[in-house]
Amino acid sequence: MNKAEKSLQSNNLYIETRTETRDNHVIICKRYYKDSKYKEITEEYSDDGVELMGISYSTINSDERLEINDRAKIAMIEKGDLIKDYNNTESMLKFVPFIDKPKNNFVSLYLNLGKTFLMSIDTYKYSNGKECYVLKYKYEKPQNYEIWIDKDTGLPIKEVRREAEKSFFAGTDIVKQIRDMVEEYTYEFGIVTDEDVSIPDLSEYEIINYTRNMEELINN
Repeated sequence: MNKAEKSLQSNNLYIETRTETRDNHVIICKRYYKDSKYKEITEEYSDDGVELMGISYSTINSDERLEINDRAKIAMIEKGDLIKDYNNTESMLKFVPFIDKPKNNFVSLYLNLGKTFLMSIDTYKYSNGKECYVLKYKYEKPQNYEIWIDKDTGLPIKEVRREAEKSFFAGTDIVKQIRDMVEEYTYEFGIVTDEDVSIPDLSEYEIINYTRNMEELINN
């Protein structure tokens, strides 16, 4: 866990997440982080090609988030304390599964000790040759969850939830397919440029502004 937290302290970090979905589609999420600036690109791959689903820009501790719909030429700017206190925190922008980073050290210790007692750990080589820890909940029968942790960085590179998603024949409760949910992670350090995280020219986009504040959420 300490290795993971140290790895995530990097001021220049690229994280790519690959998620397999139904109908042989794959979602690729590319996250660029440099000097507190952040960009995220989400794409869907299928037999029909690649579809750009969205691009967003943020800055740590900023109360503003930009989301671009390139196809519709719309740029949406969200502002407010919810953006600052939730979306644009460092832990959210650098989020990876399993690595808990509570501000309270006692809470962090408690959570990590819980994992120690509840999970089994083995060592395997991943498909790319990296040595990994593989953790599973040892009291879960059958063991439907596992996570692969890179020994060098402490960061998760694969997360598996077995039989986590079901599809049904239309209009029935008959199961058509049961599939595992698998996410794979790739990390690169020191490769992100200023251009990667720079906001593009928005002169050709329709600009839409709206706020997300806690007070408004409570009142509504």
